[in-house]
Amino acid sequence: MSTPDGLPTDLQDRISAGRVLATRAEPYLGSALHALRTRVSPQVQTLAADRWWQMYINPETTSSWTPEQWATELRAQVRRLLFEHAERAEKFGLAEPEQLRRWQAASDSTVRSETHRAGHDSWPQPGVLVEDLPGGRVGMPVEEVYELLRLQNFEGVEPQGSSAHGVRQPWEQPAGYNELEPPDAKMVRYRCAQEAITAQRDHRPVAPDLAQWATNFGRPAVDWRRTLEAAVSRMLAHYAGARDWSYSRPRRYGSSGSLILPGMVAPAQPHVVVVRDTSPSMTFERDLLRTVTAEVSGLLDEKARVTLIDTSSEAATARRVTSRQQLAQVQRGEGTDMGAGLEAAGRARPRPHLVVVLTDGDTDWPERKPVHGAGVVVVLFGSRAQQLAAQVPHWASTLVVDKLV
Repeated sequence: MSTPDGLPTDLQDRISAGRVLATRAEPYLGSALHALRTRVSPQVQTLAADRWWQMYINPETTSSWTPEQWATELRAQVRRLLFEHAERAEKFGLAEPEQLRRWQAASDSTVRSETHRAGHDSWPQPGVLVEDLPGGRVGMPVEEVYELLRLQNFEGVEPQGSSAHGVRQPWEQPAGYNELEPPDAKMVRYRCAQEAITAQRDHRPVAPDLAQWATNFGRPAVDWRRTLEAAVSRMLAHYAGARDWSYSRPRRYGSSGSLILPGMVAPAQPHVVVVRDTSPSMTFERDLLRTVTAEVSGLLDEKARVTLIDTSSEAATARRVTSRQQLAQVQRGEGTDMGAGLEAAGRARPRPHLVVVLTDGDTDWPERKPVHGAGVVVVLFGSRAQQLAAQVPHWASTLVVDKLV
């Protein structure tokens, strides 16, 4: 006998049992697990999901799976949909087959590594564990894992469903057929995020990857461009305003007979040094890095002279920036030490009035301010920006960029 969606009854029973076990293991995934729809598809090797919350199953190759195995697989599939790997792949600009294979491997690693580490089941295991990669760490987002695989020349695995990469596969149903509409999918994500946040508040266990996702999901996007512009303008007004006394003879309206009164004179065009983190950890953020740098440069084009210092473990040679095209020339290195860039900014001539540091925050900071007589703004972005913001020294202003809006 078969169910209305074409699955053998006994297989559907095991999937239902697996759904129950998955909900018991992670109750905050309940809405997502019940939103996932099943279909028969002999064209897939075992199973795969599309980006519209439909899971395609090959009954012949999955007929022996136990409810525990289904629970593990279901938890992996809904993670991929909750984390929006398809949408993120599109924003990352992936198109070539090699890129899609590598992204598939990165997606598999991020959604399966957590279950594997937790020891709930030994099956299925990801092809690559994140922490086994040089520079890998628990909780890395899919974009970072992708870049680590690229640096290792990892070929990847064959693309599966569009839930991982966004590219519709030949065996997937046409658009509009029994799919979960975007507003409904957003509501499912919202419910899961709220359940995870509530579980944390009640001191119930929540997997680290879901805990981090839920926290970020509920945070409203901030127009960081306006915030950055306000911070830069405020600091320039404070540090680069009229601040020097002069006894040079003023114009007629500023004199008092033969007595020359001291007056305030403004210095030359304000000088801003941008210290840009170009360490390996910033590779995956290359587009965001250039975008943020371009925004800083654009803000300052009419207001200040801009000098750029690319910094990894050492500071590269300072260079003046006069066009956005120059921002694409990135001087990369190994390691991360923003202190080296700040010290180089302190040696810049003319002396800077403002220093803007662009980094993911994964660095040590000097205890004392290396730049005297200048304001310092640290712009943090990346997956751990909010977490690392607390480590920025008190002598610097901090701006966290969660996402481009």
